[in-house]
Amino acid sequence: MGVARLTFRPPDFLDLRAIQQLLLWHRPSPELRAHIVQSRGASVLAGIASTWQTRPEVIEELIPYNESEVNAALFLNTDLTPAQRRHVLSGRRWRDGESADTPAADRIPLTKNLAQGLRESARRPWLLACADSGDPVPCRILLGSPRVKIHTPALELHMLVRLWERHGPGEVRALLDETDFPGRKRQPGHPLSPGTLEAGRAAVDAAAEPDGLALLRAAYEAAASPAGRADFLADKGSGPENDDLTKALELLDEEVGPGPFPWAELAAAHATKPLHDRLLIRLAAMDGCPAALAGESAAAGLRLSHPHYRPRRGAQPPTVPEMLKKLPLRLDNGGCRWLEKAHALGQVTLPEVVRSGFPAQAAIAFLSRALAPGDSPGTEEVRATRRAVAALATEHLSDNPEGWALALRLAPDFEGTLPDLLLASGAVVS
Repeated sequence: MGVARLTFRPPDFLDLRAIQQLLLWHRPSPELRAHIVQSRGASVLAGIASTWQTRPEVIEELIPYNESEVNAALFLNTDLTPAQRRHVLSGRRWRDGESADTPAADRIPLTKNLAQGLRESARRPWLLACADSGDPVPCRILLGSPRVKIHTPALELHMLVRLWERHGPGEVRALLDETDFPGRKRQPGHPLSPGTLEAGRAAVDAAAEPDGLALLRAAYEAAASPAGRADFLADKGSGPENDDLTKALELLDEEVGPGPFPWAELAAAHATKPLHDRLLIRLAAMDGCPAALAGESAAAGLRLSHPHYRPRRGAQPPTVPEMLKKLPLRLDNGGCRWLEKAHALGQVTLPEVVRSGFPAQAAIAFLSRALAPGDSPGTEEVRATRRAVAALATEHLSDNPEGWALALRLAPDFEGTLPDLLLASGAVVS
């Protein structure tokens, strides 16, 4: 008989190392393994889960033992699936081939070794599994981790829901009121986001009523819904880095689960509270972008190209004429490219540039090109603007050479508009 089919009972004096070698390398019969478990306890099987190369079928054989030491060894030493990691941290028992709903008093406790392994870990999948545990110890380890954080409100709220389901509102309140997260000593404030803290406290304040947990579940479902996903993308996908939208999508898939892209919800959100200009440009480059959003990208790109424009999420973006009145222009390569592009897109008229563009030198550089005589008399807008500029010059300077000379000297440092420059120069020499 081959060693792999050993059926004799090992002597009781075999040490744990010898039993580990027997179980790990020789695959004894089920009867022999059952005898070893009966005589030494199920924890002896933890020695099998000792390498990252532990085969999936071995893992599936060990999980049903529902033993703390075995589960800890599996978690720390083997390549569990995400579902298996959540199962181990939840303390649920394995029954009839699946993770069973287990009363809190009958949950499998986590070992100190597993808790310490979580504290020392920087493995994001390991720590994110803590949010599904319903156990205050893994939850605090996750929130205190200096290397791994929760990004989505949906996963934060899911963690509170699981904690309430297993331990009740008191444990949720204790977590919300916690002030000491050792791994975050240098980071002020609670690691949970303000919105999650508000929703959690509203739920525990209503705990005496039957709908406290229902409130928390509703908050989670809203955050995990397409509208909640759209709100997360609107917030995180508009950062300064070009790949922030890609990162936000990856975080949603990782923390909430995959789902269809929320185009309709983003379009609806934009109609209510404008999306950030950077996000509009990134969305327009994606397949499936609705026309209502794609059409906004050109104007958004124009705004962002202004050197002094600082967009704010949710604020109604200014029109180009409004920007012209409030933001100084900048000369580049002898002209003003932003203004040239704005005029070419039909976002601003030449008379508006004359009235509002500043500083004067930048407006003059643009107008000198836009109004330059060519082979044709130009458009009606060009002809009307030439007449307006000539009228301003006649009104303030006429044919006074000193006034023209002063205007030329003042122009490089003058911060006001072209009409202001002509008015000031004429006033000085009059």
